[in-house]
Amino acid sequence: MAKEANGIPWLAILGGAAVIAVGVALLVQSWTAGEGDRDPGPSVRELADAHRHVHGYTLATLYDINDPNQVLALPAGEAPSATLAVRAAADGGWDLTLDVANFAFAASPLEERHVPGRGHAYLYVDGQYFADFSSRTHYLPPLDPGLHEVAVGLNTIDHRAYAREGRVIVERVVLRVGDPRRRPPPAERRTFDLAVQNGRVVGADTQRVKQGETIVLRWTSDADVNLHLEGYDIEMRVSPLSPAAMQFVADLPGRFPVEPHTEGAHGRGAVFYLEVYP
Repeated sequence: MAKEANGIPWLAILGGAAVIAVGVALLVQSWTAGEGDRDPGPSVRELADAHRHVHGYTLATLYDINDPNQVLALPAGEAPSATLAVRAAADGGWDLTLDVANFAFAASPLEERHVPGRGHAYLYVDGQYFADFSSRTHYLPPLDPGLHEVAVGLNTIDHRAYAREGRVIVERVVLRVGDPRRRPPPAERRTFDLAVQNGRVVGADTQRVKQGETIVLRWTSDADVNLHLEGYDIEMRVSPLSPAAMQFVADLPGRFPVEPHTEGAHGRGAVFYLEVYP
């Protein structure tokens, strides 16, 4: 498998009848899980460990964007696109919605031949495989308090990554999960698209929000950078090949800077400020 800049590996060739049987069982289990099924079943960690043992990869490995055996690169007008929305569910889990264009989900997880515009969407939690999307929605069981990365990538039926304009198509959201005992009621959701160019945010560098709102900061960057939202203590890596989003409930009032953490650039000042008002 190759991959992580954008985060998603292609399915390595499995050897041995026993290993193939385990892989098929996992795929069928995830494919047949109903959208409304709220049975948490195995934990996120248990499912991730099972898939890793079968496929032997993690998201720390990178796709070779120039290898046609790993990546199917398409022109912008033909390539699929995806947008991932993560919303808190009433039972403490997470409802995921993947809106796609120029893409249709494969009719069966056991298909093998490439069909243009069709394929699989793989879901990863904290760098490990969790499940396939068999439709545009999926339920994720409750996560422990803290930071968690949820990522979804689009792959062909023969398990190559779809790519557009030199970038593998993957959506990454870093969630700040609060204490479930103090879980706030659902609130307004606000999304800000922020582009870092030449070390600065293009356009307004300050946004005001209300305390209690769910905030999504969607980041792109023209260079590799670790962005750290002070106060909420959310840090993630963004690069030209791997945009990502921060998502959290703005439960702390105040003025919070987002600072770049790159070699030689730490402490040079904020690129963005989030102001949270009661």
